[in-house]
Amino acid sequence: MNNRSWVDQLYGWVIKHRTPLIAVFKVFFILQILTLFVGSWRIYTLGASWTFFYALGRESGEAALIFFILASVPGIVRRFGKFSKFVSILMIFRRYIGIATYLFVLIHSSFLRFVPWMAKVFPVFPIPAFVLVGIVTQVALFLLFITSNDVSVNKLGPWWHKIHNLMYVIVWFIFLHVALQRLSIWTVLIGASSIAQIASFWYAKKSRLG
Repeated sequence: MNNRSWVDQLYGWVIKHRTPLIAVFKVFFILQILTLFVGSWRIYTLGASWTFFYALGRESGEAALIFFILASVPGIVRRFGKFSKFVSILMIFRRYIGIATYLFVLIHSSFLRFVPWMAKVFPVFPIPAFVLVGIVTQVALFLLFITSNDVSVNKLGPWWHKIHNLMYVIVWFIFLHVALQRLSIWTVLIGASSIAQIASFWYAKKSRLG
């Protein structure tokens, strides 16, 4: 009789199929990029189904938030001194989850703001506060995106870790971006993630001192 839990079985399956699963991520990235180009053109030309892609921009923002939280979970759990094979699975694919996060953000901002601005669907100014915060967040995420590779890790050395520590600042900018629009389940989720980040840092520091 197999006494292994479903998490153990899942972990074993993931380890065994790690390479093809990474390939799936790469195919997903290609689909995201194709969606970005097709949707941007549809919105810019106000062609058929442009409203579909505009709505998809909002959903991409929600997907980006979920992926960002998933990417932050391993760090939070590690600082609390816990170990879980489920979290280890997230850690294995953390880089790819992060790349998908940025591509979702790019689709989100392009479909809802940048392309409509270029198409003059609505005026650029005045720029709402939540949009300004979103732009700053996207710039910071871009730094993480372009350094999410082995070459950057080797070339940047300790600077790579400093750049990726921006993640713990970015989470608060995301919270502001969402909270400045309305109170929703997304505000609660990213707010909880922000608090968990602070709590884990506090716990880790207390553990080192005590």
